[in-house]
This record gives sequence, C-alpha cells and structure tokens, in this order.
Amino acid sequence: MEKKDWYKVEIRELIRKNLGKIHRKVGDSYGIDVSFLHKMISEYTEQELDKAREEGRREGSEITSRYISDFVISESGKSGRKEILEYIDKLSKLKQ
Repeated sequence: MEKKDWYKVEIRELIRKNLGKIHRKVGDSYGIDVSFLHKMISEYTEQELDKAREEGRREGSEITSRYISDFVISESGKSGRKEILEYIDKLSKLKQ
C-alpha cells in the first residue's frame, strides 16, 4: 500500500463498521443513506484534518524551539534553559 492510499483502508473500515446505518430500506429493496454516508465521511475527514493540524503545530513548535536554542548557544555559548531565557530577556531589553 502506498503512503498516499492509507485513507482508503480506513474509510473502507469505517464504512464496514457502519454498514447497518448506511443501508436503508426503500420499499422492497435497500438503498444507501447518502446523507448519513456524507456526514460520516465529513466527520472522519475533519478529525483527520484536526490531527494533522495539531501534529503540524507540535512539529513547528519543536523546530522553532531548536532554532532558538541553537541560535542562543551559538551567540552566547550558553546552553541551559535558565541561561537561554536570561539571554533572550537580555536581547529583548536591548531593543526597548
């Protein structure tokens, strides 16, 4: 399975789990409740987007923290959390 196709398996499993809710009796036969199917897939998509956004925020925060830490270490030679915060505080006072 290619990386871009991961969602196909998850959506297929989601449909399989909700098959009883998706199939609807129409007269003597069964049909598909398209509105329920649409709602189910929309909710799934929104949840996946929320997960991706959160992961992106977390990764962005980690990268920013590393860049700040690397910058402070290269500029001041200090590497402890307290020293880094003191150096940043010192820099912010210089600009005021």
